Amino acid sequence: MAPWSDVVPALAALKEEFGLELFVLTNGTTRLQSDLTRSSDLEGTFSLLFSSELLVVYKPAPEAYKKATGLVRVRPEEAGMVAAHACDLRAARKLGMKAVYVYRWTDGRSEDMDVARRENDVFPGKSDNGMEELLSAITALD
Repeated sequence: MAPWSDVVPALAALKEEFGLELFVLTNGTTRLQSDLTRSSDLEGTFSLLFSSELLVVYKPAPEAYKKATGLVRVRPEEAGMVAAHACDLRAARKLGMKAVYVYRWTDGRSEDMDVARRENDVFPGKSDNGMEELLSAITALD
């Protein structure tokens, strides 16, 4: 499965230009995430793949974020979440994580984008290339 065209360059830049460690936190299975990263040219991009299967808790339950950040030994306020699902970002923000909403026409169709813009730390815009603005968005968070 091919990722959105803006994903691979944006994630590579986050690692190379900012030296950030990247993690996946998903409600999908561990095997599915492993297969997706391999088939999407994202193998080696993420330091760890956290799944609800491994954590034994589903997002947006606060415990999912607490377990994931705890396992990588960072406090939630030291972490950020980039997602196309507003409910996941709301939960992350409640714990003190930074939240970056990336618009995807396939997700969040019932979301009010004006609300999503206001309640997240960064909202790169309602376009299919939201990840292209990720570097400047991350810089703005500092």
